[in-house]
Amino acid sequence: MSIEPVDDVGLYYVLRDHASSIGSSLRGFILKCKEGAPMQMYHLLELVTRSSYSNTMQESLFQLDANKVDELQADSIANDFTEFMGQSDVGSNILVFGSDAVSRKFQAAYEEFWRRFVGDYPPDDLIKSELFENLLEFLISLTESGSRSLRFLSCLTVYCMMDGLLEFRRSLKQDLNALEQKIGEETSTHKRRSSKKLSSIVGTLESAASASDKVEATSDRTFAEVFVHRSRDCFPDIRALSTTALSRCVYA
Repeated sequence: MSIEPVDDVGLYYVLRDHASSIGSSLRGFILKCKEGAPMQMYHLLELVTRSSYSNTMQESLFQLDANKVDELQADSIANDFTEFMGQSDVGSNILVFGSDAVSRKFQAAYEEFWRRFVGDYPPDDLIKSELFENLLEFLISLTESGSRSLRFLSCLTVYCMMDGLLEFRRSLKQDLNALEQKIGEETSTHKRRSSKKLSSIVGTLESAASASDKVEATSDRTFAEVFVHRSRDCFPDIRALSTTALSRCVYA
């Protein structure tokens, strides 16, 4: 079924004008995502594309094609955006966010939104979420865009999401260690006797281990497909971001 654009206030304007209330805005958005609201992917991608030229003198707004979003046509959207940007996307510097106080505040809100979108989403729901998987695939494709501003913003978005995912992975590892310790204690206590508590802990451990494996596979694959490749980008801002991301992955 096709998705038609709506006239609701976009996430870009929510973050720009209400950065201090990002927590409540995000909770409501995640709830809509969990409910399977069809426009959520559109709003997320619109945030990326709109932010990619937030500091330019563009008088018109890029019209994100909702049908292409629905059909996951990332390459076509990237081409549309490159055509929209035209000659404003040439030169040696990338100035996606301005240097004034308002722009810096918006950049901080933007990065925080994507970290918390991953971090605040219920872990089991996130790993199983078709929205998350499709969004990640979309962003990976957009990092190949001919528009350097969209390429940079897509890389930054993926970096923030992976940052949140790595925090989640660390938390899972701590949980796994705690569960393994509990199993050791239960085994020592009950020895040859069966234990419902032990069975429950083992089940929880297996579930946590499976989630940890999925998170690790997703993060490793994404870092390889995005940042290893973009570390050789022709623009220094993107290379610097990619190098930072790779270092973050190594020390995670």
